[in-house]
Amino acid sequence: MKVTFGTPEVLFGLSVVLMINSMMTIGWAFFGMAILGTVFRFGLDHAEKLEREKKNTELEKDLKRMIETSGAQKDITYPHIVH
Repeated sequence: MKVTFGTPEVLFGLSVVLMINSMMTIGWAFFGMAILGTVFRFGLDHAEKLEREKKNTELEKDLKRMIETSGAQKDITYPHIVH
């Protein structure tokens, strides 16, 4: 599991500190930015994952097509080795 510590986590920590120090408005603003940043990061990671899966399936289809159209003989007989 990959653990990242980025801007949303820092904003969340700062929002907690600000709310403890009775700076509620700025604390809630930082909290909202932290939530939005986390949602955006999740969306980007999910989009990248879908793109990788799409490329993998396209690669598999291309490889299968290349193998089928390569003209390889399916009934190849190999010489028997006599002892």
